Amino acid sequence: MNSIMEIQPEDFSALCAMTQELLNIGINPLATWQAFKEYLESFRRIQNVIPKPTESYFNQVFNFPLESLDHGGIFLTMHFSAHFRAIPFEITRLLRKMGNQKKMWILFSQDSYKNENEDWVRHGRELNFEALVAQDAMIARHLMSILKKGEFVVVFMDATEGYGADSDPIILPWLHYPVRVRSGLFRIADKMKSTIFPVLASASLEEPNLFFGEPQFFQHVLSGPRNDAFKAAEACLTFFSKFILASPYAWLHWGNHLQRIVQEQYSHVEGAATHEERFVTCKTEDETIYLDISTGEVYVEEQSG
Repeated sequence: MNSIMEIQPEDFSALCAMTQELLNIGINPLATWQAFKEYLESFRRIQNVIPKPTESYFNQVFNFPLESLDHGGIFLTMHFSAHFRAIPFEITRLLRKMGNQKKMWILFSQDSYKNENEDWVRHGRELNFEALVAQDAMIARHLMSILKKGEFVVVFMDATEGYGADSDPIILPWLHYPVRVRSGLFRIADKMKSTIFPVLASASLEEPNLFFGEPQFFQHVLSGPRNDAFKAAEACLTFFSKFILASPYAWLHWGNHLQRIVQEQYSHVEGAATHEERFVTCKTEDETIYLDISTGEVYVEEQSG
């Protein structure tokens, strides 16, 4: 079976996820993937720009939840936009500006924090925010303690790391296929009656803005009904999807998304079409994988001998 191009495994995972999610909603996955590769290069340059603790990084901030921050909460975001790393700085700076001195925590994977830029860590400490390790066996207790004290935590909803397997994930419709969402954070927010604040940076490279969605309350409030874990997760995904569908190339975690899609990912090569203009290939030591960019189907051909 011939192909239009051969790409590396990490690129193949991203293109595969884009094809399976975007093709059926009228977005060209191959063009998106090419734009994604260019955008990723811009991100690699921008990520070395460390926000200054006392200066605004974003051009404008929309819908900052001024009236809902007295009791702490969870700022929920995604690895979307070349500017996502500035989000904790901007939120903490805004909190300090309004006189809120509560500590800010950021949930990292263990490897991400070890490799973090020293200036990023130092500037963060100037604003009184620190790291939590997602794989820590005590992470649930740490989060509950933080929320009980009325402090804040920034969490990336599209991160795949966590302590142990999620035995009861939340499954929700999203872009095209249903996705699995780790449920622990939402159940902790429900238990602690904490508020979740969805937030994303815009995709613009030159003039980035910061957008907050509707706060998700887990207690009865005058401004809205009480949520449960499922409803809150659904509302956050709906907020995020508007940005991803508008600028799909700016979601930097396409490569991890296949782990969340609820559907069969692979088929055997027997019976596959052989039109070379339809296939992108990826070779590993043991097999060649073909992605049909016209259907999103994936075929696996084992290496002989």
